[in-house]
Amino acid sequence: MIIGENSIERTIAILTERNCQQVLFTAGQVLDPSLLQKLKKSFAGNMQVIYPSAGLPRMESILPYLNQLNKHPDAIVAIGGGRVLDIAKYLIYLLMQKRNELPFFIAIPSTAGSGSEATPFAAIYEGTLKKSFSAHQLLPRVVLLDHELLDTLPPGQRAVSGIDAVCHSIESIWNKYATGESVQYAAEALKILWKELPLFITATDVERRKKMQWAAYLSGKAIAITKTTGCHALSYYLTAVHGVAHGQAVALFLPAFFLYNQKDADEGKMNSIYEIMGVNNSEAACLASRRFILDCGLANTFSELNIQVQTDELLHSVNTERFDNNPSPFEHSRLRQLILSNII
Repeated sequence: MIIGENSIERTIAILTERNCQQVLFTAGQVLDPSLLQKLKKSFAGNMQVIYPSAGLPRMESILPYLNQLNKHPDAIVAIGGGRVLDIAKYLIYLLMQKRNELPFFIAIPSTAGSGSEATPFAAIYEGTLKKSFSAHQLLPRVVLLDHELLDTLPPGQRAVSGIDAVCHSIESIWNKYATGESVQYAAEALKILWKELPLFITATDVERRKKMQWAAYLSGKAIAITKTTGCHALSYYLTAVHGVAHGQAVALFLPAFFLYNQKDADEGKMNSIYEIMGVNNSEAACLASRRFILDCGLANTFSELNIQVQTDELLHSVNTERFDNNPSPFEHSRLRQLILSNII
């Protein structure tokens, strides 16, 4: 872990120390090209850069990248949001499976929210179906947190990335598989996020960028242990079918799940969430989370997003792997009623 201003400039030194000669960079399309040019000039080996296309990270669009490689990379460096980091992880997964190779992996998040830099799994889509890939080798060997990368992040991206980290933290705490360690990570992250996110969306100060970056990393550490729950399980359909940004899609379900989980979730865990939110029960948490989402400039309903969602189709698409972590089991009729009452 390397933290601080211009820490990204340590990348070349790390690669050189490991005698890496063939390096593949995956980079977000909005990344300043001069940054990579600067790194390229100071690197003695061969450096190849790919800019994954915008939109969902789909298998069919990622596979051709393997054929574009000049040589097999002995290191992969990912600079970008969660999508870019997950694509890098999937490329590593393919290299492991098809060529029995394991490139040295450096992750440099340029958003504050996905937590992908702290997890050993990747989310990739096959058509509209979300697929998860998990292996301990997908956990980055080096993480660089350079707050300067957040400086030019647009307010909308700050909001959807940050709310994803909020949901990660809350879902990890009420998770069936929460541990003392995961709750500690998630609670520390949520304390920062609940206070700082609405301000971070339009703020330019360095200290707030540092706090948000650290909170996003901690929330990633938490879900690396527990994975996510019902909010995420329902969100993938909205992203794949209606093009709703991932963080916004997850946030739509967060208020309703305070009500859905109240009878089965561990009371102590829920109280720890309520305390951070400044409430004392699930109904108040539902209302507080709706206000928080609005304060972040995000939507609470499908109609606010101008999309029409078939509720039964949405529920039929649920990601069962993620919902299995939820404290309350999947009940179609009860979920349907909550969605119709709170999100339509």
